[in-house]
Amino acid sequence: MPKYVIPAAVYLSACVLCSAAFLLIPDVVTSSVRSSLSLCATSVIPAVFPFCVLSSLFVSFGGADVVDRCLERLFFSMFGIKRGASALISGLIFGFPVGAKTAAELCERGSISAVECSRLICFCCVASPAFPVFTVGKIFFGSTSAGAFIWGAQAIISIFIGMTLRVYAPLPKASEHESLNITHCLPRRVSVSRAVTSAITSASGVMLAVCGAITFFALLGAVASECITSAGFPAWVELLIKSVFEFSSGTRAAASVYASGGVSAATALFFAGFSVGFSGLSVIFQNSAVISTVQVPVTPHIISKLICGILTGAVTAAASGFFVLTAAASTTGHGTNLLAATSAVMIAVFTIVFIFKKIFINEDKL
Repeated sequence: MPKYVIPAAVYLSACVLCSAAFLLIPDVVTSSVRSSLSLCATSVIPAVFPFCVLSSLFVSFGGADVVDRCLERLFFSMFGIKRGASALISGLIFGFPVGAKTAAELCERGSISAVECSRLICFCCVASPAFPVFTVGKIFFGSTSAGAFIWGAQAIISIFIGMTLRVYAPLPKASEHESLNITHCLPRRVSVSRAVTSAITSASGVMLAVCGAITFFALLGAVASECITSAGFPAWVELLIKSVFEFSSGTRAAASVYASGGVSAATALFFAGFSVGFSGLSVIFQNSAVISTVQVPVTPHIISKLICGILTGAVTAAASGFFVLTAAASTTGHGTNLLAATSAVMIAVFTIVFIFKKIFINEDKL
């Protein structure tokens, strides 16, 4: 029997079961899809789309090469990759999938190899500060400090994972030097109109994949949660299922169940931290779609995100006694305004950095 027969049978069975579940509980399906599309329109697209465009322009005009050259020695000593600091910085500031997108574009340009790109996405794909701090912390749990702690924990743990891989799973010697061809790393003259058009087109495709993944995996989580609730499973099982499928649904459910007294503060914060650190299958598939053009393995990325989620959740739960949590508030209005303001500030900062890097490139040419 061919090896692919059994996996194919499992996947087909899952498709049939999901189709049956969607037909049996149409109200849950409708509500979940409507909620996800609203989330995409009010939060995800404003927070991600501008940075996807700007990150592409930053790479196209040579800004990423300048950053990578400036931090080359430090980055290599920490992670065993000579170029990729721009992807890590983009991921830490702008969140997923911008970090993965920057890594893929560096690979397409020849600045890093496919092996290095696969290693880079293991620790550069993290949540931006806006969602954990404002949405999860302030809006869901009523504690900005808790949200800031979750973001800092998952960022530090992601960097620690990258450094651990450098020591215990070093890249082959050949791959360490594949990205040293300086002709790829020097600034190139590009057409501004072509670069802008390409950046917008690429970012639009990314956003379509992102919104589709959020909608579909949130739907799977909602359907699975409905089945689990009907079967009488404990509340933490519902939180686990939602956290695995889609991280915004997982964090929202953690706050909601905690507000109703279903779980303790430590348990709620564990699942909130796990949701942000792991980021859910939704984000993992988003990152996979973004890097599909360079054909790199994603299994190390999945394992790294799972480890990051577990460690982030454990650290956050251990620190739960330091936070004063309140009942979950409304997830609209004030949170959307804060996210929009944060996005505007980030756009301004990114634009200023981009201008200075362009000046630096022009001086470097002279």
